[in-house]
Amino acid sequence: MNIQRRIPDPSLYEQDFHAWAEAQAEALARGDLGALDLENLGEEVRSLGASDRRELMSRLIVILEHLLKYQHGLNRDPADGWYETIQRERMAVLLLLKASPSLRRFLPDYIRDGYSYARDNALGSFKRHEAVHLDLYEKALPMDTPYEAEQVLDRNFLPQD
Repeated sequence: MNIQRRIPDPSLYEQDFHAWAEAQAEALARGDLGALDLENLGEEVRSLGASDRRELMSRLIVILEHLLKYQHGLNRDPADGWYETIQRERMAVLLLLKASPSLRRFLPDYIRDGYSYARDNALGSFKRHEAVHLDLYEKALPMDTPYEAEQVLDRNFLPQD
């Protein structure tokens, strides 16, 4: 392993991110620690984790929104689409958790914190498509999440009205 310290060209990171990333990967593969841009590399590795957390939150919000629509929607015509979206997003979350099991610890907080966004999204959709029933929907959709993490990810769970 080469540990001789050389100062990498920091301008490559700003000028051509892809080339910088390739150079960093090659240096890591060679064990050439001196060629690593440690400051930017550390920042990029941290951002990978943040990206996964943002993806998890985003997908959970979509699941929660569609669970609400499925459970409370008076017009049943779009119910098949809601179901398909719920299942597709559940699968994506399960694959994300399989690749990064440590994300599982965020589920309860993300479901609780993301629920208000999901509720707002569902109400917005109901407002656009069933405005005549908006008052009913505003009363029917709970202010706090009625779903547990296990239910949100359970491919066999569908809420009943």
